[in-house]
Amino acid sequence: MDLLVPLQRTAKSFKGIYSSLDSAIAAQREESLRRYWVSFSLHTSMRRILSFWDVSKTLWEFASGWNQKATRSNVTSVAEDEVLRILVLVRNFAPGWKQVSEGGWNVAAVVHHAYDLIDRTVGTVGGGRIGQELMKRLKGFGLKEMLYYDRNSLGAEREKELGCKRETDLDTMLSKCDVVVVNTPLTDQTRGLFNKERIAKMKKGAYLVNNARGAIADTEAVKEACESGHLGGYGGDVWNAQPAGKDHPWRYMPNHAMTPHISGTTLDAQKRFAAGTKDMIDRWLKHEAFPEQNYIVREGKLASQYL
Repeated sequence: MDLLVPLQRTAKSFKGIYSSLDSAIAAQREESLRRYWVSFSLHTSMRRILSFWDVSKTLWEFASGWNQKATRSNVTSVAEDEVLRILVLVRNFAPGWKQVSEGGWNVAAVVHHAYDLIDRTVGTVGGGRIGQELMKRLKGFGLKEMLYYDRNSLGAEREKELGCKRETDLDTMLSKCDVVVVNTPLTDQTRGLFNKERIAKMKKGAYLVNNARGAIADTEAVKEACESGHLGGYGGDVWNAQPAGKDHPWRYMPNHAMTPHISGTTLDAQKRFAAGTKDMIDRWLKHEAFPEQNYIVREGKLASQYL
C-alpha cells in the first residue's frame, strides 16, 4: 500500500507532463502551419507579381521605345549625347580619365591623339529629328562642313538655318568626313550598313558615332578598324545584343567611347516621356488625332521615315 501511493502520484505527474507536452506540440504545430501558409501565400503572391512584372516590363520596354520616338521625348537627350561622344573621341578624353583614375600623369600619351573639332567635316547618316538637333548644336563649333545623307532633302531654307549641305551618295559623304554620326532607324536596308567594305571608304583616322542601333554596324568590322587605326575611334550606347556580353569586343577595343544604352534616358527625357504618354492617352480617350509628325503607323502603313 505504501509503495502504491507514490507510484500513483508519479503516474499522475507524468500524465500532467504529457498533457502539457501535447498542448505545446499542438500549439507549435499550429504556429508552424500558420507560418507555412503565410510563407506559401507570400511566395505565391510574389511569383504572381514577378510574372506580371516580367510581362509588364516587356510591354513597357517595347512601348516606351516607340513612344519615345512618337513623342520626341529623347530627341534632345540623344543629340546632346552625340556631341559629347564626338568630343570624347576627338579630344581623346577617355585615356586621360583612365590615367588620373589609376594615379598616372602622362600628358603626351593623351595629346598625341587629341584634336580640335574646328575646321573638321562632320556628317550625319540621317537628317531626321535627332540628326537636325545634332547639326543645330554643332553649328557653333566652326566646322569646315556639316553634311547630311538622307533620301529626303531638308530644303534650302532649313539647310541654311542649320548650316548644312545634303549629300546624295553615302560613300561620297563618308570619304569627306572626319566624324560620321549614325542617325538612321534599323531597317532591312540599314542592318550591317557599316560593314568592312563601307568602313574602308571612310577617311583613315575618322571617328564613327552610333547611338541609333548596334546592328547598323558590323561588330567585327568596327573592332578591326579600331585596332588597325583606320577608325580613329568608335563611340555609342547601342549594341547588337543588349545587355552586351562581358566578352563583347567593343568593350575592349582601343579608342572607344561605349556605354550602356543611356543616351535617351536622362531624367529630363523621362519627364517628357511621361508628359507625352499622358497626351497620347488623353487624345485617344477623346478620339482626337495625334499630331501628324507623331504617327509611326497609320491605317496599317508605316511612316515614311521608318521605311
